[in-house]
Amino acid sequence: MKNYNRHVLIYKILRFVLSPFFKLKFAFKYKPTCNLKPPYLVLCNHNTDYDPILLGISFPQFMYFVASEHIYRWGTASKLLNWCFSPIARLKGTTDARTVMEVLRRLRAGFNICIFAEGNRSFNGLTCDILPSTAKLVKASGVSLVTFKLEGGYFTSPRWSTTLRRGKMYGYAAGVYTAEQLKSMTVAEVDAIIKNDLYEDAYKRQESSPVRFVGKRLAEELETALYLCPACKRIGTLHSKDALLKCDCGLQAVYTEYGCLEGTGIQFSTITQWDVWQTQELLNSAQAAGEEPIVSDVEQSLFRVDPGVSSTLITKDALYMFKDRLTCGEYSFPLGEITDMAIYGQRTLVFSTDKGIHYEIKSDYPRSAIKYLLLFRHLKQ
Repeated sequence: MKNYNRHVLIYKILRFVLSPFFKLKFAFKYKPTCNLKPPYLVLCNHNTDYDPILLGISFPQFMYFVASEHIYRWGTASKLLNWCFSPIARLKGTTDARTVMEVLRRLRAGFNICIFAEGNRSFNGLTCDILPSTAKLVKASGVSLVTFKLEGGYFTSPRWSTTLRRGKMYGYAAGVYTAEQLKSMTVAEVDAIIKNDLYEDAYKRQESSPVRFVGKRLAEELETALYLCPACKRIGTLHSKDALLKCDCGLQAVYTEYGCLEGTGIQFSTITQWDVWQTQELLNSAQAAGEEPIVSDVEQSLFRVDPGVSSTLITKDALYMFKDRLTCGEYSFPLGEITDMAIYGQRTLVFSTDKGIHYEIKSDYPRSAIKYLLLFRHLKQ
């Protein structure tokens, strides 16, 4: 590949220079993965924005990473990132066949590739869904597979938070499978080993081996993950400050350094438990909804996206999700015409239409994007 030698050199220099800092900052330890013969495909779970760096520390051999398309819309930073590492862009909110073809092309050319199999970071501490198409890609590649597990990431850098906490993180190869072994497996069998190797329940691990994760403003912006109050059953009434999450109805919960919730009348001690409950409540409300909106948020910015180039603001207005459509101001998108939906970062909702047009919806204040994504998936079934 053009510029491969430059990419390898920069990778080695940065790995040498940055490893001590990031190992100290995240209390990160890893089990070295040695004697791997290129090319190979690495699949990893995903919980922090720093995971690519931690993978780079863990693997001495250079890898190309699959990354969200929006990193190509960062101007000068995008050009520098591309010059240094040439990541493979994947457009969220759509099925991107071009990404698959580029991954296969580089693997067949002898280069190593790393993919964060979930394509998402967890909001609730559980591993996100891994699509069966990932196993098909592994089978089609004809190369060895490494499933690499990162532990401690959810409490170090919760997706819903803007602050880091220092506790412990650990990385290791959960499985190493040769091309010959994979060739003898079915797609379903490969899918099963990927999901088994990469599955993580952050609270279950914390329960068995408690670790303090020390930081500032521990609960701030938790309302981007928890949107439904268990006391008054209203959506959008939860607000956070420092280590406190409270509702307009008076409910209060403290987020502890162990990642748990404490407070009088709080029926959930973990974010996972709260999220399981609110998800079911949300889907029940969708079933009972009539012509009125199921969920809504004010002052939402709708952008039209030119992938890898730019995004253009087209309106800023209230966002509504109905049983059959998503609306923002004068723009209305029938759910039947939305082909896929996803979330960038903490709260940017992204989706694509059957006309091949891509959109982003951003919020200037903390609000949950998850409720829209869950409703979309439920109503599209």
